[in-house]
Amino acid sequence: MKREYIFQIARVRSLENRLFDNQMIAQLVSSGDYDTCISAVREHGWGGDNSQSMTEEEILKYEIGRTWKDAQELAGESEVIDVLKTPQSFHNLKAAVKCAACGYPGGTVFYGNEDSSSLTGDELVRIIQNGEYGRLPEYMRDCADEAFKSLAHTGNGQMSDAVIDRTCLETMLSKAKSSGSGLAIKYSELYVAYCDIRIAYRAAATARPKDFIMRSVAACEGLDKDKLVSAALGGTDKVLEYISAVGYLKAAEALKAGSAAFEKLFDDEITELIRPSKYDSFTVGAIAAYVLARLCEIKNVRIILSGKRNLVSDDVLVERVRMTYV
Repeated sequence: MKREYIFQIARVRSLENRLFDNQMIAQLVSSGDYDTCISAVREHGWGGDNSQSMTEEEILKYEIGRTWKDAQELAGESEVIDVLKTPQSFHNLKAAVKCAACGYPGGTVFYGNEDSSSLTGDELVRIIQNGEYGRLPEYMRDCADEAFKSLAHTGNGQMSDAVIDRTCLETMLSKAKSSGSGLAIKYSELYVAYCDIRIAYRAAATARPKDFIMRSVAACEGLDKDKLVSAALGGTDKVLEYISAVGYLKAAEALKAGSAAFEKLFDDEITELIRPSKYDSFTVGAIAAYVLARLCEIKNVRIILSGKRNLVSDDVLVERVRMTYV
């Protein structure tokens, strides 16, 4: 019997009422200078009780951590939430491999672990340095070993990252399928497809060899890996031609406009995917949708604050901010 989340979703609805809507995002964009903008963010409770003494980055990290803590409290050890956390886990693995290979301390390069089952950044570094891969989750062991050896022996950080990134995408698909959640499956397929397209386009633009592209791209629904790799070897126009022909015309048009337009489309497509979950009153999908909406909100605030700090015009910021969930 599937678990229902009726009481937890009641809390989710309350949390959703605190999300920034289009009007609030517009107010932040038009708030004037950086100091006025970050003050408005603090006034909305971001950063908690100590926000006045916190930097922008500390505030954003605090909000990311709070989001994952909410997810943990609402959904427990949910496979669906685990799908969403997978990129964060593999980001930490990439950072640990580089720290272990170069002998650097991790410092602030790691995402925080919001539950006791997660390994800290320092623990990951020690595991890599000591070759104790059996302490890692099974799906991480081989890629951690391969990535570390590649970086330590050849100094090729890009190949090391490619090995980990592909494993991350494959793990997301596997976890989503195992969860049985329709939302998790659709989300992972969309996420992996857009990552594959980004990888292929960048590889085409930089004339990457076939072996590198093959080791970087993950197989997924909607894209034929061999055909995508072949297109990448033919140049950026061939990539655009291929993805347009298989249903990713909007992605092709966005790539033509630039990487910023593509990343915005990527996030907006996720928001469109999760929107129906606002009417889900029973399943963990509603909690997952809130988490994704909250992470997108934090990204919007990051974009606006960065723009204010760098004197970007309001018109440009309007083009860059993502679609809101509420």
